[in-house]
Amino acid sequence: MGKRAVLVSATLATLAVASACTSPPEPAVGSPAPALERDAIAYDNLDFRKSRPPVFDNTCKTLPQNITTLLGLTTAPRTGFGNSACIGKEEWGEYSIAQYKQSDRKSEEKFFSDVWTGDDATGRYFERLILAERYYAVQTLGYDNASCDLVVDTGSSTPFKVTIYVPDKDAEVQRKLDEKFDPVTSRDRLCPRAREFATKVLAAIDPDGGSRKS
Repeated sequence: MGKRAVLVSATLATLAVASACTSPPEPAVGSPAPALERDAIAYDNLDFRKSRPPVFDNTCKTLPQNITTLLGLTTAPRTGFGNSACIGKEEWGEYSIAQYKQSDRKSEEKFFSDVWTGDDATGRYFERLILAERYYAVQTLGYDNASCDLVVDTGSSTPFKVTIYVPDKDAEVQRKLDEKFDPVTSRDRLCPRAREFATKVLAAIDPDGGSRKS
């Protein structure tokens, strides 16, 4: 079993050693989706499903009508160019809610399993987690540690993703200084909001869903 991680928790490291020679603790698929074992985050070889349809169509119309209140926003989100994501800007930063779009080239297809093993990790932070008890998820920091990406396995061939960005003014300061944001500070500043957004949105648009939904 291999694992690529930087700044991961001591708990994850311990679980990785303890579970090196055992089978992944995965529940049978079901409806509603079953709760997942926390110990599963230590395993690379989970049985990620790809048969469910995407839970989000990358337009804000898919989100509940009370999304502004639900997420504590001051301005309603809007659909991005080319129906690529539901996006918005707040005083604390910017956000994007999206469903991965699969590549037309089979050789360039990316699945949640690639995210889980760290193939898409570009920053200095990578961590696996269980979201809302039912979803496998990975959170990473983006370029210059200026964003937190939370990628969630919904049982589809294309995972769900929430990204939280630092405000433009803060990013501009770091660019002028030719410095990156501190990864620990960015993790603690951005990732909790990404988890909050994903948890609330998925509860609204995928109420019985999860990574092991039949």
